Amino acid sequence: MRAYYKSQFFSLWILGCTSVTEPGEVYVLDKSKFDKIRQSPNVLILDVRTLDEYKAGHIPGAVNIDFYSDDFEQKVKQIRGYDSVLVYCASGRRSTASIDVLKKAGFSYIGNLDGGYNKWSRR
Repeated sequence: MRAYYKSQFFSLWILGCTSVTEPGEVYVLDKSKFDKIRQSPNVLILDVRTLDEYKAGHIPGAVNIDFYSDDFEQKVKQIRGYDSVLVYCASGRRSTASIDVLKKAGFSYIGNLDGGYNKWSRR
């Protein structure tokens, strides 16, 4: 009986010590950290605002995929060649909402710009 409890305890301990991790570590980044990371190779800068917002001003090197477009998820899944993505919108709401799609697309690192483009552009 004692051996049974020991094996049950050991099994529970093993399960408690293991964790299942999903692709896509997510970090909220201030503008200085965001700017530092965006200089790294193999990092996609993703602007999820509308095309009009993007044309009015955007972070250099950013690719625009409108979060509100019907094919947003499909377009994100087609992105190849990047392990990491830095995402932003105007204030942070759309970029935060896009995180699940970015995780499903397999990005290993997701940086979300705190305060979005509005805060970033106030230098």
